[in-house]
Amino acid sequence: MDLPNIVILDDERSYALHLLEYLKRKQLPYEICAFFSPERMLLKMNRDNTAVLVVAESEYGGKVVEADFRELLILGETEQYLGPGLRVVSKYQSMEVIFAAILELCMKESRENGGAALPALRHSTQLKIIGIYSPNTRCLQTTVSLTLGQLLAQKYRTLYMNFENYSGFTQLLGRQFRGSVCDLVYYNDVARAKVAAQIGLMAEEIGGLFMIPPVHSFLELQSIQRDQWIDLFRTIEEVTEYEYLLLDLSESTNGLLDVLRECALVITLIRPGCRISEARMQQYREILRQRGYEDVYAKTRRWQLPLFRELPANLCELTHGELAACVRKLMEDVGELRCGAAANPSERGGLE
Repeated sequence: MDLPNIVILDDERSYALHLLEYLKRKQLPYEICAFFSPERMLLKMNRDNTAVLVVAESEYGGKVVEADFRELLILGETEQYLGPGLRVVSKYQSMEVIFAAILELCMKESRENGGAALPALRHSTQLKIIGIYSPNTRCLQTTVSLTLGQLLAQKYRTLYMNFENYSGFTQLLGRQFRGSVCDLVYYNDVARAKVAAQIGLMAEEIGGLFMIPPVHSFLELQSIQRDQWIDLFRTIEEVTEYEYLLLDLSESTNGLLDVLRECALVITLIRPGCRISEARMQQYREILRQRGYEDVYAKTRRWQLPLFRELPANLCELTHGELAACVRKLMEDVGELRCGAAANPSERGGLE
């Protein structure tokens, strides 16, 4: 089944292209295309093949109005009143605000179109889940996870999820998040058709890596059950085009060992020459053996990090420096981390 279209119409070419690329990065289950003239757009697009038309105020009139598109978002360029019942958002708002308005209309159109669900995207490759978990504390697990994710994101569509009790990301990144992974679990439980749209709405970008905002409280984290996590991972594979899913795990993850079993690869960080670190690793391995999870240990790669003279201060810029060089070298030694060029995400969708 062909994907429905989100259509951008704006004679300001640079703006239209910027919005086009922004929407493509959001991994929505829609074809995204841009036009710079009403005539060209109306030759290609109509009410039946367009879910949402995003049109600059200067282009809204005449035959565009007559075409009667189902869902319409006007990018306001003046303070002029355009009439009742029209959804208008300032063209000069942030892309995040414009995106939220587009997504709201996408979901409205989906509900009104006979209750049809948003279409699922199809993978050219299977989603590869990587779990990062260490029985050792203060071993740079989250910093390494984000560095690995940003390096992978240079070639592959990569999504990161954090399972710490206290991630601190709101303060570290200086952002207020729209929702959290708890909301995603809820939608997956009661309205699975909305998961793809919700991921697009709430995913935050950190140095090219997309992240689902973590829970605010460890109590929320502990309330999510093992089967809910596993079902969510499978939904992400079915309805998005992410190629890697990175799980930055902790003991507060219900069903931790079963979650690790879902991973294609588990990365565990160890401290060089530390007796306590080795003792904890031995105890962890013994627990896996006693509980029948030898397969988890078999796919575990132990990464030993050196002592770094300096660590990056900015979590959005982790692909340079000592740590990045070390992680890149460790990636080269792991066959499960694919090497080589990936399909360019910008090749999806269209430009006219």
